[in-house]
Amino acid sequence: MRRFPAEVLPEPGQELHLDPQTSHHVLRVTLLPRGSHLELFNGSGLSCQVELVGAKENLARVRGLTAPSANAPVPEIHIVLGLPRKPAVERVLRMATELGMTHFWPFVAQRSVAKGAHPERWGKLTEQAARQSGRSDLPRVQSVASLKEQLESLPSYLSRVVLTPGAAKGPDPTAPIALLIGPEGGLTPAEVDLAGRHGFQPRPLGATVLRSDTAVVAAIARFVL
Repeated sequence: MRRFPAEVLPEPGQELHLDPQTSHHVLRVTLLPRGSHLELFNGSGLSCQVELVGAKENLARVRGLTAPSANAPVPEIHIVLGLPRKPAVERVLRMATELGMTHFWPFVAQRSVAKGAHPERWGKLTEQAARQSGRSDLPRVQSVASLKEQLESLPSYLSRVVLTPGAAKGPDPTAPIALLIGPEGGLTPAEVDLAGRHGFQPRPLGATVLRSDTAVVAAIARFVL
């Protein structure tokens, strides 16, 4: 069943028009015929099934079939990432969303080459990944800030791990968790020290040095999945 985002979810029997962007995907991209059943999700964990009943002025009209309901809660996964180059950060957003990332905290690290943020593009990537992977919620993408600002903004209840090549092995923490990962070139000793003062425990990811996007996937797989 095709899945699409919607800010408002109808109750059973209720009809409403989808927003222009979603309507375009339903009517022009996927070319779904009248009578098709779709799933709508609102990005906050609720979803429902609807029927496409028509269109008016390029807006798809749907009728609710099932009541909006919540998926099973997922553990919080906070990714604190030193900004890598644009292709790498986009891969992180797609893959980490598929794996269950709930919060993304980008920061400009001392070794970051990329400096800028692309919130509209990042939002589209997480939305597409959530739709593809069957999620009804969307990760919360924070504004780019300094490492110090992001660490001070993290919820206090999180387990905290900083991924550091060569770090000693120790007991693995459990979710909810914050995983701190550097950009190309990794974190500097000063940044690792700053993380330690904010409760982060250094942990390795293996014997080899990983790209930042690979490290994010590997870290989620090791500490959460």
